[in-house]
This record gives sequence, structure tokens and C-alpha cells, in this order.
Amino acid sequence: MPEWRVLVVDDDTHMLDLMTRRLSRMGLQADRAQDGRTAVSMVQTTAYDLILTDIYMPEGTGLEILRTAKENDPHVQVIVVTGSA
Repeated sequence: MPEWRVLVVDDDTHMLDLMTRRLSRMGLQADRAQDGRTAVSMVQTTAYDLILTDIYMPEGTGLEILRTAKENDPHVQVIVVTGSA
């Protein structure tokens, strides 16, 4: 079975660590980004199967990441999360 390419994006370092640890326990390795601009750049250069992103971050939102990812690959799965009300 081919390895899934996963990207986790969150400006909160603790959440980023938590999500990547959980994915690691599931047998998946994930690339990481701590802001929207970095994530958009990574999405433009790497084909991901799954993107897990916070919605509100500096230098770009999760919705911008979602839009860029879907423009590059309409089949990519994107999960947008938030800790905000």
C-alpha cells in the first residue's frame, strides 16, 4: 500500500505537535507548516492526499489553503479545524 502524503497546518505549536503525534501513532508521517503562506507554498509544490489545517492563522487562512489545494488536485481531502467559537 502506498504511503499517504499528509500536511498538518497550525500556528499553535502544541496543537501541531498533538496532531502530528496522533497521525504518527496511526502509522502516517506528516509534513508540518506553522502559517498559511508556508502551507500554500508546500501545497503548490507537493501532492498531498490529506491536509489537516487550522482556519485562523497568520499569513493565510485554512480556507486559502483549501482553495489552493483543490485548484491543484480536486481529489485531495482537506479537514479544516478551529479552536475559535
